[in-house]
Amino acid sequence: MLLVTRMNLAYVTVASEVDANLVRPRNYRVTHEERVLVELEDGVRLDGNIQMELPEHLNRTSDFLNLDEDFFALLSRQGTMLVNKSKVRVLRLFAKSPAPIEAF
Repeated sequence: MLLVTRMNLAYVTVASEVDANLVRPRNYRVTHEERVLVELEDGVRLDGNIQMELPEHLNRTSDFLNLDEDFFALLSRQGTMLVNKSKVRVLRLFAKSPAPIEAF
């Protein structure tokens, strides 16, 4: 058996039979989705979609990545991956983020 601290993990792939509530809270509401290419410190590249729950005044992927959680879910062809934010070297968007919602 090998025990690894979570901060040493770059990413893990979630098995398809894992309950979605163990990946995200039941009340998680997707408000934005972006297709991205993630390059990790070791050069590994992952591509997929990030589904984000953000308040109205935030709408960018960078806003989401600056939140407190250490990992984010990436939906890829290989399945759902939990990616350690501290191991990300570069994150590229495939399209421009939407314009912020203006308050009146």
